[in-house]
Amino acid sequence: MPETPAPRLEDWTFTVSEHLSADPGTLWDHLAALPRIGEWSPECRWAAWAAHPGHARTGARFRAVNQHGDVTWEVTGRILEAARPRVLSWSVDGEGAPSSTWRYQLEPDPSGGTRVSMTFSHGPGGSGVLLAILDDPEAAAEIIQRREHDLIGNVRSTLRAIERAIQAGR
Repeated sequence: MPETPAPRLEDWTFTVSEHLSADPGTLWDHLAALPRIGEWSPECRWAAWAAHPGHARTGARFRAVNQHGDVTWEVTGRILEAARPRVLSWSVDGEGAPSSTWRYQLEPDPSGGTRVSMTFSHGPGGSGVLLAILDDPEAAAEIIQRREHDLIGNVRSTLRAIERAIQAGR
């Protein structure tokens, strides 16, 4: 029986868009407040800048601890673009290459608030999703679909939590 080839996840990408009531600058400041992300994210439990003084600037490194279900893991990453108030993006380190890239694009909405679009791109480095697929190649489509569903829900939850924090003046 021929061996199943490893899946190519480099093409796995999706975008989540939301309208939030906050202005782009205030929203960008909260997204860039990496040590606070654990307050808002259903998956990230803790994050910190790798060097002091830490702030969101291109090239800045960070560490974070994530939890999904019973699985907890530590990640390191780097800010790819920090262009207040429009763009904030980072990559998460994988085995030899980024495991994922996250890009937030913020656009002022003419009717007020901000249109936020977050684009997630997998790979080309290794990840937990890739390991799960290698363990059960026949379930690859289901694994990707389930994880994408979870990530989209987590992004929406995080953005809504940030919006509530802004409205509360925190």
